Amino acid sequence: MLLEYDELNEEIFEESCKKYFLNVDLLKANLIWEFFLYLFVGANCLISLKDHENFRSFDILTENNDPSTLTRSEEFLLISEDLGNGHYWLEAKAVARLSLEYEDKDWIKSYWEMLAKAEPFGYFDPIKCQIKAHLVE
Repeated sequence: MLLEYDELNEEIFEESCKKYFLNVDLLKANLIWEFFLYLFVGANCLISLKDHENFRSFDILTENNDPSTLTRSEEFLLISEDLGNGHYWLEAKAVARLSLEYEDKDWIKSYWEMLAKAEPFGYFDPIKCQIKAHLVE
């Protein structure tokens, strides 16, 4: 049976990951999301902001795609409100403070511009200063 080009690439990718990496799923998730700003909740329950320069989208990603990590993470619980169905309100200022670029005026400007663009779609509440984000599983 001949494999299609995409299937072959996926197979090669899987084999390479198995050979060189311990966590194939996490690596894939990071590759998929490398072009988006996202809140990452690790298996250790610590939160961090990834891909600081990409303001096109904002989501939540957990290590090993384990949504139960969110309920075990005190850091996440302190800045979030569960809306159900994998959606959460997050404190926008707390999310910004997670960035390595937090003290950079240009980064802060771009971050708030992203939120302003999200407001008409219901993903930013300027009164409560919260971002609505989806957990990617």
